[in-house]
Amino acid sequence: IGVAIATALMPPLATLGYGLGVLELRFAMGAFLLFLTNLAAITFSFALIARLSGAARPLRAVEMTPRYIAVMLAAFLALATPLSMTLIRIKHEATMQSAARNAILAATGQSSARIAQLEVSWPLFGDPRVEALVITPSYTNNAVKDAEKRLAEEMGEKVTINLQQVLAADLESQTRAIVDAAMERTVAGLSADVPPLDRIRGRIGLPTRAVWTNRTGRIVYVEPVPAPEWTLADYGLIEQQANSADDPWTVMIVPPATSQLRVPLDEAPRDGDESNNKKEDEKEAIDTVPVELAIWALQRWGMAKVTLTAPEGDAGTKLAKTLRAAGIIVTRRTPPPSKDNGEEKVALIEVYSPSPTRLAEEAAKAKAEAEAKAKAEAEAKAKEAAEAKPKPAGSAAR
Repeated sequence: IGVAIATALMPPLATLGYGLGVLELRFAMGAFLLFLTNLAAITFSFALIARLSGAARPLRAVEMTPRYIAVMLAAFLALATPLSMTLIRIKHEATMQSAARNAILAATGQSSARIAQLEVSWPLFGDPRVEALVITPSYTNNAVKDAEKRLAEEMGEKVTINLQQVLAADLESQTRAIVDAAMERTVAGLSADVPPLDRIRGRIGLPTRAVWTNRTGRIVYVEPVPAPEWTLADYGLIEQQANSADDPWTVMIVPPATSQLRVPLDEAPRDGDESNNKKEDEKEAIDTVPVELAIWALQRWGMAKVTLTAPEGDAGTKLAKTLRAAGIIVTRRTPPPSKDNGEEKVALIEVYSPSPTRLAEEAAKAKAEAEAKAKAEAEAKAKEAAEAKPKPAGSAAR
C-alpha cells in the first residue's frame, strides 16, 4: 500500500498543488481526476486481495443498506462521469484531427501542400482549437476562414484555426521547413506560450502574405504583401512600431525583396556646376538607401553573400568592410568608367545571384568563341606555313 501511494497518489497531488499555485485549472483538474482514478483502483485492488485472502468479512456478513448502496453509486458516478467525458473528448479530438487535415489541405487548394504541424485542443469546457503549419509553394488568401467553414460544417462545432503558411517552392526547401518545424516542436514542446498574432497584425496595418514563428527564440516573422509606394524605410518603421516594450515576442518584418540596392558613398563633392551637382545629389538620395537600412534588409532576406559594385577608393573599401562586419560575404567588382568621366557616388549591391542558365549559356558561348578563335589561328598558321614553303624548280620553269 505504501509503494502504491508513493508512486500513484503523490505525483498527481504534487501536480494538483502546482496547478493551483500557478492558477492553471486545466492542470489541477486533470491531476485531481488522475488522483481519484488511482485512488479508486488502489481501493478496489486492496478490497479484492483482502477478500480473497480472507482478511475481510464474507460478503454474506456485509449489511447492504440502501445508504451504503447510494454512497457506492455516487462515488462510482463521480469518478466515471469525468472519465467518460474525457474519453469521449479524446475520441472527438482524433476525429477532428483527421477532419482538420482534410479541411486545411482543401482550403489551401495546393496539391503539393504539406502539413508540417497539426495540433488539436478540445478542452472539456471550451471551444475546440486547431494549430497548423502548412508548407505550400504559394500563399492562399482567406485559407483560415475557408478551413474553419469546412471544419464547422463537418463537425457541427465552431472551431478556431490558427494557420501558418510557409512558402517553399522546391522539395529541398519544403524538407528544410518541415525539419525546422519538427525541431521547433521538439524544443518548445507543448508550451502554452502562444504568440499574439492578431495583435501583431493589428500593429503592422498591412495584409500579410506569410507569418511564421520561432518559439524557442520568441520571434515572429511577418512577410507583408508589397504595398504601393512603400520603401524599405517604411517597412523598417513598422517593424519598430510592431515591437512593443511590454511584449516578450520580437517581431521581424521581411520586406519584399529587390534585385539591387543602391547605397550612397561618402565621397568628396564633384567638380562642375554646383546647381547641377545639387540636383544629381537629390536624385541619388531618392534612389538610394542608407547602409544600415541595406544591411537590415539583407539580414531579413537571409542573404549571406552579395556582389558589390563600387569604384576603387576608401569609400568602397569602407562599405565592403561594413558589410563583412555584419556577417555578409562580399564579392567586389569595379564598375566601368562613366561617360562623363565623373566619379561615381553610389555603390550597387546585387541581391540576386546570376542565373545558372545564363551562366551556362555564357560559358558555352565563350567556349565556342575560344574554339573558333583557336581554329582560325590554326588555319592562319597553316596557310602561312604553306605560303612560306619553297616551290619545286620544275613548276617554276613552267
